[in-house]
Amino acid sequence: MKKNEYQYILEISILAIALILSVIGIMSVYSAGSYIAAVVKKDPFYYVQRQTIFVFISLILSVIILKIKYKYFIDYKLIRQISVGMGIVLILMLIFVDPTNGARSWINLGMFSLQPLEFAKIILVWNTAFYFSETRYLDPFPIQNNPTFMQKIWGTYHPEVTLGLVYVGILIPVLLQPDTGGFAIMAATIGLMWLSSGLFEWKKAIKWLIGIVSTGYIGLFLLGNLFGGSDYRIRRILVFLNPFSVSPDDSRQIRNSFFALARGGLTGVGLGNSVQKTGYLPEFHTDFILSIIGEELGIIGIILVLFLLFLLVYLIFKRSMSVKRTFDRYILLGISLIFLIQIFLNVAGVTSLAPLTGVTLPFISYGGSSMLISFMCIGIVLKISLHDKRQHLDDEVSSKRKTEPIKRRRMSLDKQTGGATFENNTKNISR
Repeated sequence: MKKNEYQYILEISILAIALILSVIGIMSVYSAGSYIAAVVKKDPFYYVQRQTIFVFISLILSVIILKIKYKYFIDYKLIRQISVGMGIVLILMLIFVDPTNGARSWINLGMFSLQPLEFAKIILVWNTAFYFSETRYLDPFPIQNNPTFMQKIWGTYHPEVTLGLVYVGILIPVLLQPDTGGFAIMAATIGLMWLSSGLFEWKKAIKWLIGIVSTGYIGLFLLGNLFGGSDYRIRRILVFLNPFSVSPDDSRQIRNSFFALARGGLTGVGLGNSVQKTGYLPEFHTDFILSIIGEELGIIGIILVLFLLFLLVYLIFKRSMSVKRTFDRYILLGISLIFLIQIFLNVAGVTSLAPLTGVTLPFISYGGSSMLISFMCIGIVLKISLHDKRQHLDDEVSSKRKTEPIKRRRMSLDKQTGGATFENNTKNISR
């Protein structure tokens, strides 16, 4: 029972950290956005009111997920239908959706805009988890006489081909939107899930990981120096390589991010006293909200936020190692990786450790889609954890029921023999 009580505490901790982070996010959005909201929207509470509504709706979504029966999480037919539907939505967005900030990533729903890419992250993790737990073990399809090359491939590797089609159907439209940050999060998540699947030796997996990261940085350096500023993505690479060697317009975000962090120092200038939020730093309430936190609360404030975020990732990852089902393990692993990679890309972009990708900080940055998917992930984590706990309790109960008749028979035998069981008699003889 101690183990189950510990798991219950773990679940409460995960939910509590998510709620604390969302409250910090509401406070940060109000502090960062009140000035611009008062000037542009004529309402200093415009952003914080919407952020509070986003959090409230997200909590409702988490509760709904907790009410969904577990069997729907492992329904392969449902997974395929949702995956096909997401692919169609992403393709239609390339055709019919007008660009916002140069990307066709948002669907305008009137009161707010929805970013389907956020939900595509979970769909990719869902498919990958199902492959490692179920479909990879399916028998090959029967192959007819004189099959073509494609028939041989499909018959032998149909689980891998199906998973590959899902990857292509989601990742390619995202890359064409273009949404480099979203593509990087999804590609890195499924890549790390594959490396941690056990299909590769851990030494080889580490070598692959180091090689991919090193190749990526070398590639960015070559792209930036070979193609110059011909494309906005190339200009972002140039800003990453040397923020103070490019034009002020191209490096405005990262320069002002540095100024905010430098001005904040160790303890910050005080909540609400940021200068960069008054129009100097673009995307101050979304991609660069950590810079405003650093300016107002200093390095201490940043460390607190990052500590809570990484603690959340650690607890989800740790829970993934204790669940019984392979599917559950990979779902929780994928969610922890989504959070981890998103945190890394946001912090790296703010500090110029990586090119800017427009990635928000989970639970902290302003935005409905980001908040919805963050709490949706928490709901899935809690659902799977609670289901695993119930399964464990059911197993314990069934085990006790099986052993109870044996105990009763032993007690009855002890009464009949006056407490002298066969084992006791054997001990007496040996003496």
